[in-house]
Amino acid sequence: MHGYQIKQNLESLDQLAGCLTQLPDPVPTENQVLIDVKCAGMNFFDTLQVRGLYQDQPPFPFIPGAELSGVISSNSPIPKGCPFVPGKTRVFGSTQVS
Repeated sequence: MHGYQIKQNLESLDQLAGCLTQLPDPVPTENQVLIDVKCAGMNFFDTLQVRGLYQDQPPFPFIPGAELSGVISSNSPIPKGCPFVPGKTRVFGSTQVS
């Protein structure tokens, strides 16, 4: 998977393009699903966080962003009783820093 991985505070948002990197595909654990992310948000607090200006800074390295939308991956495990259909169910989510 690709992601913008922040390894140090950026001086300018122009440096963000240089942070795009190949990352290992996540492996879901029990009671988790794998999402093929189609869209992710970048908000004002994210722009502060990547420059080290936000009051709550995660440890390096981190992937900025808190909102996403996508589809349950076609090779995702599905927890028992969960109505999701791999490759078809559209989802959205909100998270803290990963």
